[in-house]
Amino acid sequence: MKNTGPYSIRITGIIGGDGGKADQFYGGSGCGIPSGNTYNISDYFYLAPGEEKYFSVTYAGWYGTSCHKRIIFWTSASSGINVGGASVACANSTGEPGMVMFNSFGFEYIEYIDGQQITKRQIGKQVIIKCMSALST
Repeated sequence: MKNTGPYSIRITGIIGGDGGKADQFYGGSGCGIPSGNTYNISDYFYLAPGEEKYFSVTYAGWYGTSCHKRIIFWTSASSGINVGGASVACANSTGEPGMVMFNSFGFEYIEYIDGQQITKRQIGKQVIIKCMSALST
């Protein structure tokens, strides 16, 4: 995610195709947070103008990644670390893992303008993400 606007923002949730909001992520080691716990997205995803931060679905050790902030894509309902409402989800196959597709996807965030906090939602973008198998590097 990149803040391309002129004001600072704080991401408070990811809006899936079902209209529901995932507001947490699962933390991994090396991220400056204790691993093995869930955390509120809003506590870690403050972005100044031009700043970028990311979520990951990789695990330390599988890809050699020292840090991950994991969310999960589902065809079912959004809640916690689950972003629901995908019209297509990754296949459970190492040979042909497939893709995740959301016909509508977005974010809920707080924008900080001259001391005012304004909560906004930006939704409606189609998103397609290529899936990789756990055996890929």
